[in-house]
Amino acid sequence: MKTFLDIIHYYTKFYANNQNVTQRDVQEIVAFVFNVDRSNLYLKADMDIIPEDLDKIQSFLADKATGKPLAYVLGFVEFYGCKICVDERVLIPRVETEILLDKILNKIKGRFVSCVYDLCCGSGCLGIGLKKQKPECSVYLADISKQALEVAQYNALANHVEVNCVLGDFLDAFHQVPKADLIVCNPPYIAEEDFEGLEKSVKDFEPKLALTAKMKGLEFFKKLSCHLHRYVNAGALVALEIGFNQKESVIEMFSTSVWKRIWCEQDYAGLDRFIFLEIE
Repeated sequence: MKTFLDIIHYYTKFYANNQNVTQRDVQEIVAFVFNVDRSNLYLKADMDIIPEDLDKIQSFLADKATGKPLAYVLGFVEFYGCKICVDERVLIPRVETEILLDKILNKIKGRFVSCVYDLCCGSGCLGIGLKKQKPECSVYLADISKQALEVAQYNALANHVEVNCVLGDFLDAFHQVPKADLIVCNPPYIAEEDFEGLEKSVKDFEPKLALTAKMKGLEFFKKLSCHLHRYVNAGALVALEIGFNQKESVIEMFSTSVWKRIWCEQDYAGLDRFIFLEIE
């Protein structure tokens, strides 16, 4: 094998009968090992191939063949201009969460935002991505999982941003910090009874703690609706990611006189995915 094309052709054929490995997976792994952009793979004709590189490719593909998500195989994802390292301690950031960050950044233009909470932070992608775009903000990343918080802290350092990492059970993590002007939260929202129906690559590899919740997936939204107003400053914005079928239930939970405005926005697939709250 003398070119990228040779390698891709060989391994695509080798794994042709394994549904866990696609040609795109092969391309991504080859691009990663040789540190080139995937879009340039077929333009590179001459290259130096050493056995160690082929060993790495084969090792990554063997992992992928087990059904492991590509992000865990490679160890990272790109997220809103950040390189977010991921492993089985944290969920893999989805495109929906990247859409949420983009919506948040558009909504806070012209707003005073000093203190930000990223609640149920996982890998820290939301808080770190926001800090990267708004370095003047003080950002607090919080999670009940010590292991997840270790990943978030690593990601903050790797992306050269200063954040505060707080270990704690949900809102309890913020008892000793200033009130927030912005809270972002992508909590567990899959119903426990739906866990076994998830894709194998999700249920077999991603942390269940970060996926499922009681009350048909609504447990954490209920907790937030009871206590969240005590943790925010006047005029604060709250942004939540929800399940596609949870809009009415979540809005009903937050429909009290405390909140000046509540509304839902959709993801690129046209599904109800984000709840926004503004306080008086």
